[in-house]
Amino acid sequence: MHIKFTAKSFDKIEARCAVVTVYSDSRPLKGISALVDWRLNGRLSKVLKANRFVGAFGECLLMPSEGRIRAPEILVMGLGSRDLFNESHVGSATQLLLEKMAQKKIADFLVSYSDFIADRFEWRNGVRLLVSRLHDFEGIQAVNLCEPDDCVRDAKRRHMDFGASVNVTFETISS
Repeated sequence: MHIKFTAKSFDKIEARCAVVTVYSDSRPLKGISALVDWRLNGRLSKVLKANRFVGAFGECLLMPSEGRIRAPEILVMGLGSRDLFNESHVGSATQLLLEKMAQKKIADFLVSYSDFIADRFEWRNGVRLLVSRLHDFEGIQAVNLCEPDDCVRDAKRRHMDFGASVNVTFETISS
């Protein structure tokens, strides 16, 4: 299994599937979801406006990227209300994410935990939780964590490694 912490732009990272998170009460879109929506010429916003997807916790939508980002598929995951989402929901969101990847037989995906976990301590806990649960999903071989450069540097400085069975690499802006 390979975990890559990268500070490259989300839309420039190769993976089979890009995971984008959306809050039900946060419009216009912000962060990674706004970037992906922009790359898709507003297609995600149109889906939201038409109420075909609202961003309720656990709601998922699989979309093709049509070559507008490096990942051919995009999984949009609803996180519910921004005000109600907290660290107690990270475990459920992580489990849902991994189950969806396993159901679709996606061996490598891209996600940004810092996009929905603002606190650095909770971000590290969320990443550790993700990696610990990955062992239950043998089909998933690689995870790209697209994070701000300071998060990647922090992870590298703290020697975030997850055991002998997990290969970890770090890609900062200057590397």
